[in-house]
Amino acid sequence: MDVPGLPDLTVEVVEGVTVATLRPAHVHAADADRIAVQLRAVVPATGRLVLDLSAVAFLTSALVGAVVDVNRACHDRGGRLVVCGCRREVLDVFQPLPARQRFNPNQPGPLFAATRAAAVVAGVEG
Repeated sequence: MDVPGLPDLTVEVVEGVTVATLRPAHVHAADADRIAVQLRAVVPATGRLVLDLSAVAFLTSALVGAVVDVNRACHDRGGRLVVCGCRREVLDVFQPLPARQRFNPNQPGPLFAATRAAAVVAGVEG
């Protein structure tokens, strides 16, 4: 469903897990702050969030920080962030940084799932 104030996301609840689908095919540095605000706004009280990137062909590394922040917010609420649908080019954006720099070692980083269905299952189990 389209949510007012969230022009870059489609948000729905599947099996009790909030699924946010990033709509733009290309996410550039100029878009990162706007999208980061939207992502933080959709973290549910349960902390169970799936971020579906299947529509995204290009993602700037500037958005990695937002994913780290959203992961922290999910963890703080007792849930987890599961990222799904990443094309190789998008997944590669997350790879260059050592895991300890991307995510706080005292809390698990987000999970990456190949499909939305797998991501929802992981979110339910989280």
